[in-house]
Amino acid sequence: MKPMPKDLSNGVDPIKNDVIIEFTRQGELINHWSILELLQSKNTLKEIKARSNHPTDWFHSNAIFYDETHDAFIVSVRHQDWVIQFDRTTGKLAWRLGAGGEFDLIGEGEWQRHQHGVKLLDEQTIVIYDNGNGRFDDPSQLYTRAVAYQFDTAKKTSKQVWEFRDDKLFYSPFLGEMNVLKNGNFLVSDGGKVSNPSMKPPNPENQKSVRILEITYDESPEKVFELIIKDDSVGYSSNRTERIVSLYDFE
Repeated sequence: MKPMPKDLSNGVDPIKNDVIIEFTRQGELINHWSILELLQSKNTLKEIKARSNHPTDWFHSNAIFYDETHDAFIVSVRHQDWVIQFDRTTGKLAWRLGAGGEFDLIGEGEWQRHQHGVKLLDEQTIVIYDNGNGRFDDPSQLYTRAVAYQFDTAKKTSKQVWEFRDDKLFYSPFLGEMNVLKNGNFLVSDGGKVSNPSMKPPNPENQKSVRILEITYDESPEKVFELIIKDDSVGYSSNRTERIVSLYDFE
């Protein structure tokens, strides 16, 4: 096994590199993969830096999904607006899903921006919690959504096949997750809704709230359940949400 990655910035800038680690339940290290090394196989450091508006946190990987069929990992690299897949055995990057990646977006729709919570529905369908940061120059038009893409690795094409957007403008610039329930619905965690999209989230005057939704996965998605956690004097945020069938079993 190769040694743990060291500073790979080459003097360009200090970098908060992300590392994927596999280990046993007993704590034995099995393997590890550097996000910077993976992306450098397709990009230069300058290209990687240019895709991120964050001085040192170029990647901010926030979700991982194991693709058992291909023995591969799928990772959400938020600050690059990419969802990537790499081979668990070879450690080689397979593809990048998003603007500037391996796939051409065909048909109607748009790419995700600063996403969270990636999940595979099947071999060619991925669902994403799309925060939508930087989608438009006008902050008042920003919105967050849940979205699904079908991708063809042979043709290098991707198509947006489903999305859920609220009837009213809804923007959660940070946090969030998508979970697939046993009944086929999605559990969506809107973890950081802000009252004023023009303000950055750390501003204490920008009231934060949480919304948890169960929505159907069909042509016209509907809300099955909605819970809003909000207080006019206190801001709330939530990283992830799980549906608990009982105190002893998780769905």
